[in-house]
Amino acid sequence: MATLKAVVRKQRADGFYAVYIRIVHRSRMGYIKTNKIVDAAHITKTGEITDSVVNEYCSYIIQEYSDRLNRTDVTLWDVKEVIEHLTTVDEEVSFSKYERNYISRMEKNGHARTAKNYMKGQKEKAFSPLLSDTPKIILH
Repeated sequence: MATLKAVVRKQRADGFYAVYIRIVHRSRMGYIKTNKIVDAAHITKTGEITDSVVNEYCSYIIQEYSDRLNRTDVTLWDVKEVIEHLTTVDEEVSFSKYERNYISRMEKNGHARTAKNYMKGQKEKAFSPLLSDTPKIILH
């Protein structure tokens, strides 16, 4: 499971720090930049952000990201895929497209045999309208 936290990284040339959401997943770190900045007066010696407005904003973003991650199985993803999932705008995805992506991830992660079984099921679905047992009505 990914962990999320609001952090600052480097000080900019103007003396402010950009605020990021740090994501740690499978022992790897990634960052999503926010549109918030803080000055040195609002950062503790340990790097914690003390600005209440920025903390409130980041807490809201972290809660939204956590909700999205809890609705998705990200156990096989790397941190880049998690960040991509969190930063993309929700769009309607067809089940077939999702299934193709899932199969390719399985193959990439060394589960080629299981992926092959899923692909077999995908081919059967493509021909299922032709093989259906529904009666056909022919009008003369």
